[in-house]
Amino acid sequence: MESSTGGGDLALLVTPRLSPRILEFCRHHQLCAVDLNGCAYLRAGGLLIDRRAHPDRDFRFELEPRNVFVGKSARIARTLLTDRERAWVQSELVNRAKASAGLVSRIVKHLTHQGFLEKTGSREFRLREPLALLDAWAASDDLARRVTTARFSAFGDNPLELAGKLKTLATGHSLSIAFTQWIAGWLRHPYTEPVVVSAYVANLPPDDALEAAGFRPVSDAGKVWLHVPDDEGVFLETRTVKDLPLVSDAQIYLDLLKTGLRGPDQAAALRNWEGFCRP
Repeated sequence: MESSTGGGDLALLVTPRLSPRILEFCRHHQLCAVDLNGCAYLRAGGLLIDRRAHPDRDFRFELEPRNVFVGKSARIARTLLTDRERAWVQSELVNRAKASAGLVSRIVKHLTHQGFLEKTGSREFRLREPLALLDAWAASDDLARRVTTARFSAFGDNPLELAGKLKTLATGHSLSIAFTQWIAGWLRHPYTEPVVVSAYVANLPPDDALEAAGFRPVSDAGKVWLHVPDDEGVFLETRTVKDLPLVSDAQIYLDLLKTGLRGPDQAAALRNWEGFCRP
C-alpha cells in the first residue's frame, strides 16, 4: 500500500480480531489494519477508511476469553493489580484468585497478547502497563450488572461508627464483608468526605438484625449501601485499615468511577496517589 505522503509503502496489519486497544494504537500511529470481522483502518494518499466491525460478526480465537473482567476471570486482573510492580508465576495466581490453572493460563496468555503483561523470565511475568489494564477493565465494568444493592437509612453521621456497626453485624452472622467506594477511598487516600458507607457482603443480614442495628431499608439515597456481588472474588484481595476490611485499590477505583457524590473525584485522587495498587 502506498504511503499517504508518497514516501513508500505502508505496512498492513491483518488479524482475526482487532481489539479496541490495538485499533487505537494503529490510529494513533497511522498504521493500516483490518480484521476478519470487517473492522478496517486504512490510510493512504487521499484515502481514509475507518470502519467498525460488522455487528453480526464476532470472530475470536477458540480459546480467547470473551471478557476477562467478569466472574472468576476478573479475579486474575484484580490479583495482578494488588502489586503493579511484582513479578508473578501462574501458580501464585491460581492460589490467590482461587481459579483453575486452565483459566489462569488462558487469561495470562490473553493479557500478554494484548500487551498488558510481559515475560520477565522462563516462568515469570509482570504487568507491563498496569493503568492501561485498569482502564480496559473500567471501560467494560458495569457495577449495576454485577451486584445487587440494598440501601438503608441509619442513625448517626460518623462513617467509621456506621462501618463498625456493619462489620459487627456481618461478623455476628458469619458473613464476609469488605468496604468499598467512598469510605474505602477515604481510608486509603483521603480526598473527599465519605457521605455514604458502602460495602460488599456475601449475603444481606436478616431483616430483624438490620433493624435492630438501626439500618432501615429505603428505595433511594440512604447512608448505607450493601452490595451483594455475583462473584465473591471481591473478598479475596483485601487489606485492613482502622480495623475495617477494604477491597483492593483497583476495585475501589472501579466502584467509585461511575457514581455521583464526587465519587469520580475520589477515584482520580486515589489513582494519582503513589501508593495506588501497591502493597
